[in-house]
Amino acid sequence: MAGFLVALLWLASILIFLWIWDDATRRHGQNIGCLWALAVLALGPIAIIAYFLFGRSEN
Repeated sequence: MAGFLVALLWLASILIFLWIWDDATRRHGQNIGCLWALAVLALGPIAIIAYFLFGRSEN
């Protein structure tokens, strides 16, 4: 059961990483999308919360 949970979390993290990369790229351009994706990869949930607070702005 623990292996299934680990695999599920691993798959979810990859999907969130790709979604943030795509969303940030569409909103701010390729370089900023890549930076947000790398921040999510490095910092995990903290960067995801920061993206929802600051990265989704249109300016």
